[in-house]
Amino acid sequence: MDHTFCPGAKILRQPHPEFYTCPQCGGEVEIWTDELKADCPACRKTVYKDSGMSCLEWCKYGSECVGESIYRKYWQTKAVGIKYRLLSQLGSSPEFNCQNEIRMKKALEYAELILKKETADWHIVIPAVILLSTGMAGQNTGASDQAKKILHKLGLEMDDVSRILKIIAGDSALKINNDQNYAVVTDAYALTEFREKVRKNAPENQDRWIKNEFVTGEGRKMAMTLTAGNTISG
Repeated sequence: MDHTFCPGAKILRQPHPEFYTCPQCGGEVEIWTDELKADCPACRKTVYKDSGMSCLEWCKYGSECVGESIYRKYWQTKAVGIKYRLLSQLGSSPEFNCQNEIRMKKALEYAELILKKETADWHIVIPAVILLSTGMAGQNTGASDQAKKILHKLGLEMDDVSRILKIIAGDSALKINNDQNYAVVTDAYALTEFREKVRKNAPENQDRWIKNEFVTGEGRKMAMTLTAGNTISG
């Protein structure tokens, strides 16, 4: 199929700079069309642009059209925007106390590292990790409705919202069906508690324990790194 004249693909395959005004100092900030943010050269504030919907989000030829590398980069960039806007919306929410916010940010770090190695959806995993640290997680209908409103406000499609809500509700079918997004989210949170679990339990056969505790190959690899007393970095 010839996608030579697809305008959505052209923007990503042949990116060009656009210019935005820094909200802090009023300076001019250059952000390329295949990027979401850039630092203001004058005051160093990170400036984000609004991320509208691309044809890649609904076109069944998306990855074929622009190539797998560009396609994955698009969704990774989209997820960064979702993370920024979701955290901004939650702000100083009472459901977001200091303790669970620290845990969530650590889980986000682990999730992003796992996502670089595993095949999963950035725009599903990242908001699910964030919402799991709020009172909107679980199977309470009122909490689910609140999460749904927030996710719709972020511009996510109905199907994507439904997938995120199933993860934060702990839908058992996701585990049974080996859903990769669910696996990344659960491994990311398991890693936040891993050192403490090792200290308390100190199982004799740690390799087997890690294999049972973690679902993704990268999650197991990171757990082994932590077991050895090393830190994890990208």
